Amino acid sequence: MTATFSQLGALGILIGIGATPVTAAEHEIIMLGSSFFPTVSYVDAGDTLRFINESDTALTVTAAGGLWTTGEIASAAEALIVVPSMGEGVFYGDLAQEITGQISFGTPPLND
Repeated sequence: MTATFSQLGALGILIGIGATPVTAAEHEIIMLGSSFFPTVSYVDAGDTLRFINESDTALTVTAAGGLWTTGEIASAAEALIVVPSMGEGVFYGDLAQEITGQISFGTPPLND
């Protein structure tokens, strides 16, 4: 049986209708002063990171390579960062680079 052009076009439209659009997710990262929670965030490029400063002091979060920074986040304040396509890696919450977190494009170890 040979499909006509209009049948193939209708099939293409139905397949397109059934496709799920990709949407960005938002991930909360709580800044505790001496650590981040979670320590590792599993994300995709284009997702948003919401840094929430629950410490008693202002903090600045910066990607290890300097690709992005939140700027100073006051205590009890928040900052948003959109994950760039090259944004995977370690980030720091202090100048001494002792408070660390990580962004991973990998699959979470416990995927529910």
